[in-house]
Amino acid sequence: MSGLLHRLLLALKPAPFQINNRERLRALIGAGLAILVTSQLSQWMIGDDLHTYWMVGSLGATSLLVFLLPGSPLAQPYAAVLGNTAGACIGVLCAHAGLPPVPSTALAVSGAMAAMFILRCVHPPGVAVALFASLTHITDFYFALVPIFTDTLLLVILGAIYNNLTGKAYPYMEPAKAASPAKPTPSRFTDEDLDRALARYNQALNISRSELAQVLEYTESATYERILGATHCRDIMSAEPIAALPDTPQPQAWEIIRSNKLKALPIVDQAHHLLGIATASDFAASTLSAAPATPTPRGLRALLSRRKPQPASQPTVADLMTTPVTHANENDPISTLIPLFAQQRLRHIPILDAEGRLTGIVTQSDLLQALYQAVQPKTDT
Repeated sequence: MSGLLHRLLLALKPAPFQINNRERLRALIGAGLAILVTSQLSQWMIGDDLHTYWMVGSLGATSLLVFLLPGSPLAQPYAAVLGNTAGACIGVLCAHAGLPPVPSTALAVSGAMAAMFILRCVHPPGVAVALFASLTHITDFYFALVPIFTDTLLLVILGAIYNNLTGKAYPYMEPAKAASPAKPTPSRFTDEDLDRALARYNQALNISRSELAQVLEYTESATYERILGATHCRDIMSAEPIAALPDTPQPQAWEIIRSNKLKALPIVDQAHHLLGIATASDFAASTLSAAPATPTPRGLRALLSRRKPQPASQPTVADLMTTPVTHANENDPISTLIPLFAQQRLRHIPILDAEGRLTGIVTQSDLLQALYQAVQPKTDT
């Protein structure tokens, strides 16, 4: 019995509120200002008649959603405006039905929820609007237009202005997927994956699909960082890698790769800023790697060869290098390399310093060795 009581008490413990004080202050200032402006304008338009309503309490809940949870599907303008208006209409209909108060309120709540499901505008304060209209026996459908529709519309307009000025997108739109091959896929979780997971979960979420994907990716990144500790790219990279200038002739660049047994040759400018990368596979289609080495001419042959007209220009490594290049910063944790190697199937990633200069390179084997060492059990010395 004591164990059951203990579990019940633990279940009542509030979950941590994972936003900082700055975000809390941003939300409460926005909600307060929006209600102040909305109330003033609504009272000015409708008047302070005891028999009319220029503001209802449920709009305070709407302001909380709009300013504290601007990314929530429940707080979007369509859901807020239509949800509150539909709730008001259902409440007025229940008041017209002439039922006793108890069944009338129950019908108002369930009817408002049903209307929101049909119209795809689920907004919790709209249910409170329906309950309020039913309890106070409001029979004028004008109530759904003024103050409910007008006040809610004004709230979301103010929310759009304030949220965007303070760095929060509202209305929230799913971000466009990046098309650059040099950057990692925005999410390793596809829409189909998330839809299947949400169908199995079978409950409404208060965040969008893209926000859910971000939470999953942040969780995955935090797990990597916990397992890998404080290891950074600079700790596992091969420092001062061999590099070439963009005007290096392709035969010379191939010779550098071949003689040093490299898999990739970074291309840098005079200041050692990364411009591109040339891999051994980039030379595979050319005849440079397949052609046998030509012996150096000597004697008369050397003299004649000097007199032969040379081509005006020859292909350089800049003609076949890949650019832009997926890279990492030397101060990044090695956990950031995992999705780069996994999603883009890279074999080597250049490492840059804060000024964008090439300082090292990390290969798959470097990362695997670091991962192996990180998961080894710690032994006391």
